[in-house]
Amino acid sequence: MAGPHPGLSLRPGFRRGGGRIAFVPASFPTTGVIDAAREAELYHAPREAGAVARTLDAVARVGAADGVTLVHQPDDTLTPELMTKAEFAAESARENGDVVHKSPPFAAIMMRAALGALEARAEAA
Repeated sequence: MAGPHPGLSLRPGFRRGGGRIAFVPASFPTTGVIDAAREAELYHAPREAGAVARTLDAVARVGAADGVTLVHQPDDTLTPELMTKAEFAAESARENGDVVHKSPPFAAIMMRAALGALEARAEAA
């Protein structure tokens, strides 16, 4: 099945295997881990209204054409600056300056989101 963008596929290695595939992009950096001024410099870039949603929707459309479900990071885990809330930081994140890794509760939220997205796709099929 050809997608909306010829030559662009999120599923090249899985075509023969079938099954359901969820694409869970890396989470947004965690706020409150590094110095606030440095955080703003690195991560609080001005954004055109709706740009992130449009980008994620485009990735979702490309994936859907290939049977891949995009799993968005849930809105209730995000700050207005589009960062992951500090409550989801990994243990020792501040001590290590680790804005990438998250806590076990965050992992559980993302697993529920992935399973829910896959179930919704299966029901829609």
